[in-house]
Formats: sequence, C-alpha cells, structure tokens
Amino acid sequence: MISKVAIDKEELMRLYVDMEKSTIDIAKTYNCCSATVRSLLIKYNIKLRTLSESKLVQFKNGRKPWNTGLTKETNESVANISKGRKAYLDNNPEAMAKLLDGQVRFSEKRWEDMSDEERNQFLKERTDKLTIGRNKPEAIEKQKQGMIEANENNPELAKNHSKFMKQFILNNPEYIEEQIAKLNAGLNASWESPEGREKRIDALYKTWQDPEIKARRVSATLKGNQIRPTNIEQTVIDVINEYNLPYKYVGNGEVIIEGKNPDFINVNGLKSVIEVYGRYWHQIEDEPERIEFFLRYGFRTLILWDREIENVPHEEIYQKIIKFTEECMVEFRKVHPIVTA
Repeated sequence: MISKVAIDKEELMRLYVDMEKSTIDIAKTYNCCSATVRSLLIKYNIKLRTLSESKLVQFKNGRKPWNTGLTKETNESVANISKGRKAYLDNNPEAMAKLLDGQVRFSEKRWEDMSDEERNQFLKERTDKLTIGRNKPEAIEKQKQGMIEANENNPELAKNHSKFMKQFILNNPEYIEEQIAKLNAGLNASWESPEGREKRIDALYKTWQDPEIKARRVSATLKGNQIRPTNIEQTVIDVINEYNLPYKYVGNGEVIIEGKNPDFINVNGLKSVIEVYGRYWHQIEDEPERIEFFLRYGFRTLILWDREIENVPHEEIYQKIIKFTEECMVEFRKVHPIVTA
C-alpha cells in the first residue's frame, strides 16, 4: 500500500529526473521511506534507474566510492581485516550460520516489502546484469568459480539462491520461454550446419564412451519411458519372494552392465542374471545374442519367455531358476575350487 505523501507527478519528475536526486534524498525531504518514493515513481510511470545508473548519479553528485584515497598501507590493512573476518567465520560455524540467517531474513523481508512492480524491476535488473556477464568469458568463468565455492562453503546461501531463482521462474514465465526458444534456435542452427552437426555427434560419441555416463543415461531412459515391472516380471518377483531365491529385480535401470539392463541379478555374489522375454518385444534370435553379451562380462544368463511364465504354476518357474542357479554354482566351483588343508 502506498503511503499518503503529497508529491505530485510534476514535482517528482523535477526532483528525480531533472535534478537527479536519489529516492533516499527525496524521502528525507518529505519525511517518508524510499520504498514509498519508488512506489510513487512506478504509479506515475516514471522510469526507475538501473543499479548502474544510480551509482553514476551518486558519483556525479559527489558521493565517493568507499575505497577512494586508500594508500598501499591502508589498502593492505583493509585486506587483512577482511581476511581475518573470513578466517573467523570459517572457524566458527555458529557465527557463519547466524550471519547467513540474518542475510536470508533481510532478503526475505526486503522481498515481502516490495510491490509487484518493484519485484519485476528488481528481477529485470538482475537479468540484464546476468545477460551482460554472459558475453564476457572472464566474467562467466569468475561466476562459475564463485558459484562452486558458494555451494561448497555456504550451503544455506546456495539454498537461498535456489529459492530466489525458483521465485524468479514462477514470476517470469515469458523470460523462461524466451531463453528456451533461444536455446532451441541455437541447437537447431548448429545441427543444420555440417560442422556443428559433426561436432555435436563427436561430443555425444565421446561421452557415450564413458561407462558411468552411459549407464546413467540408459538408467534414466528406462526409468522415464517404461512402467516397470511388467506383468510377467511381477510373476517372477512373486516366485522369488515365495521361495526366497537369491535374486533381485533391477529391470527398472538400477543395474547397467556395459549399457545393458538385466531384469534380475543374483545378490549372493554369483555372477548370474535372469532375463524375462515377451514375444511381442523379442525375437528368438535375441536369446543367444543376449547370453553371449553378458558372458563377455562373466555373467551367465537364464532367459524365461512369457509362455514359460503366464498361467504356469510357481513351482515350475522355481524349478527352472533353481536348476540354472545350481549349474552356475558348478561352473563357479570349477573356476574357484575349494582348497582344503
């Protein structure tokens, strides 16, 4: 709510635009707060100064930067004070937490006191500042390093920044849509270019060679695109639980073996997996290829087809699994014979 302060539009234009007075100076003249002056400027559609414009006006009117006139000695003294304060906060987590809590409370209070127009103006200034910084490589690197250090050393500060960005996104859907459109346009342009396309394919190929990245992508795809377990997989799960068999369902992407995701894996240290195949999704030729693939990494494979599971007694499915497991144990003992004294 705007306080009842007797400042008409013409007078405010004269003070703020013509005389270049700050909102604080105007507020002192009319015995009100600067937020009231800002609200009146917005109400009268008088364009607010950006942060950089405000600083230029301040310097122009005689306000000096805080470090003007520092000598080498005094500059070192200020640096030592700052260094000492940082060391104190690093070694006193309670003091750091209190300081961060105060900063968070101040930011939240400041945000709550703003009108919708003031919030939009504040967010626009932040956006403009970030946009300018993105065009300078050294600024980008500095910003990245600063964010990394902030997240590592000040989790509360990182949490507050995340809260701010969430609020920014909620209040500025047009900005987000614009950024997504720019990103898509850039990706499309690079794909249409033969050089850009080759570069992107090469980058994807290189990342795919990393087993960790490959496993993460396959796992995310499986979790996102499929409803698991399927009906026949659930039947096998029921058999495993009923007979307490040493297998666990991992077909949801939990376990990836060189880019392949088995349906079940032995949990007792035996390198054996179970695959459940449906005739709709698999061909008979898929079976030997799958068995050979997992064998390369030391895993023996039992493949159960849907016809061996649907409308089949649990006892029969159990016998197939236990026979396969015993064969795996025999093979395991051949490779790792028990040595007795």
